[in-house]
Amino acid sequence: MKMRRMFLAIVLTAFGVVPLSAHHSLTATYDTGTLVSLSGVITRIDVMNPHLRVELDAKEAGGRTAKWTIEMAPPNALLRRSVDVQSLKVGQQVTIESWLRKDGSKEATGRTLVTAEGKRVDVGDSLDWMSVSK
Repeated sequence: MKMRRMFLAIVLTAFGVVPLSAHHSLTATYDTGTLVSLSGVITRIDVMNPHLRVELDAKEAGGRTAKWTIEMAPPNALLRRSVDVQSLKVGQQVTIESWLRKDGSKEATGRTLVTAEGKRVDVGDSLDWMSVSK
């Protein structure tokens, strides 16, 4: 009986630790000291766990367009904040306040999304906010 309980405890502990360790550290991956605004047109939306991802064709200095991938909170977290994921559409003009990846790639993690109509919504991952000093 003791062996069965010990085995069960080990299995439950292992499955409880794996999902927590899978979440990346915001401050290790992104430059949280500099918040930038990326404005452009949504070209792709991936609604999946663990994060919603948006591809954005954003204008850069000199008028060039660059394709950015912006990671946001999980779909269920956005729903709990009354963010209707279905209201995001390919072709929609948005501005996303983001932290850029430290590796220099065209990837960012979104904090706030602003629609062309001026509606602001929090799209940041709540787990990430715990790791940013205020």
